Amino acid sequence: MYSLSYYKLMRLIIVYDFPMQTREDYKIYQMFHKRLIQLGFSMMQYSMYSKVLLNDSSYEQLITKIQGSLPNQGNIILFRMTEKQYQDILFLRGVRNKQELVVGSKELVVIGRDEN
Repeated sequence: MYSLSYYKLMRLIIVYDFPMQTREDYKIYQMFHKRLIQLGFSMMQYSMYSKVLLNDSSYEQLITKIQGSLPNQGNIILFRMTEKQYQDILFLRGVRNKQELVVGSKELVVIGRDEN
């Protein structure tokens, strides 16, 4: 079995801001938010999501999927970094969310186990 290096794994962070003037704006926001969840992103904070990527190919595929879901207005910014760089993020206030603490970028996570 091989181990994935923190220097080879990548993390994609997406930050977005949409106008929220009308009900239609809110629907567009909700649709984009739901699409990120479907693509496997997890929330870091409101309008800021992250996802672990294994390689450049998965990055390119994900970008194509995101571009197919872009609304006509608002700001959307992507940051790509190594998992090592992501792990070095400094939280000045607050803490990593529970999913980050438990799962992070581990290759295998066992949830619950049989005590017998």
